[in-house]
Amino acid sequence: DWQGGEDGISTYKLPQAERFATSFCRACGSRMPRFIEKIGMVFIPAGSLDDEPGFEVQARIFVGSRAAWSCVATALPEFDEYPPP
Repeated sequence: DWQGGEDGISTYKLPQAERFATSFCRACGSRMPRFIEKIGMVFIPAGSLDDEPGFEVQARIFVGSRAAWSCVATALPEFDEYPPP
């Protein structure tokens, strides 16, 4: 439930990017949630949460382009890009 302050949010979307965009607070620069209309979901930056989200990580995405030092293999499903719908 968005409580208020939407007029203080800016969103930047790379013109050539299919899905990437970022929303941020114009006063402090903090990343903010944003609605992704194309898939009907809300992206909530993990750093903006005050409490545990109440669900577990379901998969790792973009492992095909991860840095060699990033994230050791886990039992989670992995996808080189976005998972299939």
